Amino acid sequence: MKRGRDIGSLVVALVLAFVAVPGMLGPVLAATPATAATAATPATPATAATAVTPATAGSSDPTSLDLSATYDVRASLTWASGRIVVSSDMHVVNTSGGPIKHLELNALPASIGHLHLGTVRVDGLIVGAHVHGQTIIVPLGPSLAPSHAVDVSVRYHATFSPNTYDYFFLFSRANGILSAYRWIPWISRDVPVPSGRWHGDPFVTPSSPSVRVTLDSDVPLRFATSGKEVAHTGNSHTFVAHDVRDFNFTAARGYHRLVGLSIDGQTTIQIMTRSLDPHVILNWARKSIAAYEAKLGPYPWPTLTYGEGSGGVGMESPGLIWLPYHWSASELPYLVGHETAHEWFYAAVGNDQITDSFADEAMAEFMDRWLLNDFRGSNCPKARLDLSIYQYSASCYFEQLYVQGANFVNQLRRDMGNTAFWEALHAYWNTEEFKISSNKILLDTLRSYAPDGAHLDKRLHARFPSLY
Repeated sequence: MKRGRDIGSLVVALVLAFVAVPGMLGPVLAATPATAATAATPATPATAATAVTPATAGSSDPTSLDLSATYDVRASLTWASGRIVVSSDMHVVNTSGGPIKHLELNALPASIGHLHLGTVRVDGLIVGAHVHGQTIIVPLGPSLAPSHAVDVSVRYHATFSPNTYDYFFLFSRANGILSAYRWIPWISRDVPVPSGRWHGDPFVTPSSPSVRVTLDSDVPLRFATSGKEVAHTGNSHTFVAHDVRDFNFTAARGYHRLVGLSIDGQTTIQIMTRSLDPHVILNWARKSIAAYEAKLGPYPWPTLTYGEGSGGVGMESPGLIWLPYHWSASELPYLVGHETAHEWFYAAVGNDQITDSFADEAMAEFMDRWLLNDFRGSNCPKARLDLSIYQYSASCYFEQLYVQGANFVNQLRRDMGNTAFWEALHAYWNTEEFKISSNKILLDTLRSYAPDGAHLDKRLHARFPSLY
């Protein structure tokens, strides 16, 4: 994610209190209880007799991120009302090595889209699923044994926000564009959305080997998605994606489409815009892809789409990048470079974006500033780089995690030497592709390639005291 215009001069007035997550330094930030405006509708009394008792958020019932799930989703969009009706079918294989009792499915509209939960079924039986913050918790009844599979269906409807302030832009319809982020109920864990002004991405999701999405609309729309379009009939479009850890989209009636190729001709670049200059985007997309491939490894998907979003800031997805509505051409090189770097760090090599945000945000910022030769000092006090997103203030989150993080990585490059440094990053990317990695694995890899790894220990301990 790119948090604002650079961007060191931007200071957000609202400052969040430092709050810890499990395993960090303070109390857990509890998700705000659902209100009437955002609460999911529970199972009706008619279904309660057949419903499995729901798991309680924070209970000791086991669950896991180490599950392999495929998704087959159909969504109907009503443009004028900004309403979406979602029917999502999952096939989940327990690859965790132990039994699990429930699933925790990330679904951001539960927090910001007035989500109303409909029928949820497990192997055809209605269960008493419920919403907790941005998570749909689905009890499985009998434990799902290792290597066993289960089919889960989730139905819901939600409403897109007409506003794009704060984090509402992630699920909004404004400026002639509809934006839907983290809308498919996806294997995750129950994590809170930060209270107050959102800074940081409170998500952690494993990659799925296969996702199929059909988007139906009541008016003709053009879509920018994480997948490849495989069918189109009337106002119905079907997309397929592989090895993605989420599937997002933007849509508009008036998108202009520009298609080009990467410099080596191996990647199709698609630009979908209403107000942004597509030629500037294409130019910097080609430069970014070529530079990052040369140092890290090949771009993992056949197509990279840049879709103009309804507002807010830039956002990353596997195979898809949102660029915010109506930004100037002078701001696009930095923004395109940062978000494109996320295709390697977060999209391909994943991480817990709550507790290990250095592994994607600092790395994406480093790659971007290395590409642009634009390193600069930070406008906030020196900070640890091993904190969760809840522990940085809104006013200094970007300056400390992004800017200081990028400078820290750049100093490691100088300490190690270019050859060892880039060999380490290439090895890290190659080993961790499509997995959920961490700050520790990243830094240990860099340390192992350093001519004198012990020389880095003091520097690592100073900024990552929880790890070194």
